[in-house]
Amino acid sequence: LEDANKKKIVKKWDNLTFVNLYLTKYKSIYFNLYKKESELSSVILNLAALNKKTVLPIYSQYQTALPGTFAHYLSAVASALDRDLNDLQSLYKNINTSPLGAGAGGGTTINIDPEHTAKNLGFKHVAYNSLDLPKLIFPATLSLMIQLDLAHIKDICLTV
Repeated sequence: LEDANKKKIVKKWDNLTFVNLYLTKYKSIYFNLYKKESELSSVILNLAALNKKTVLPIYSQYQTALPGTFAHYLSAVASALDRDLNDLQSLYKNINTSPLGAGAGGGTTINIDPEHTAKNLGFKHVAYNSLDLPKLIFPATLSLMIQLDLAHIKDICLTV
């Protein structure tokens, strides 16, 4: 290989290594968030079971509309958390995909083994197409950051 091509390959590898480390970090954050949301959902459902007869007003257009129960309200919160958990499960495949081995730009002619690399780095899936990497990684990371912000808000609410 010419020196210019070697430099391009090394630069691309450095970028992918950074992304790989970034995803590895987010995988641990993901597991912690998923665990906390699951626990929170369980606590809310247990609290709902204890409050089936606790009456509170249901509002419509900022006015009391009809009687409801605290359990019904808490069940709605638990349903929203379940949707979050489903979103997190969908997100996990993306953050569990190793970008290493896809090659730069149009791929690579170097004999590499992306599956071996992914397995050794603790990833379950491999990104085979280098042009698809930004579409795979960055929406997943953005979604996870939004989830983390929501989790932080929930933590604040639970400590009040």
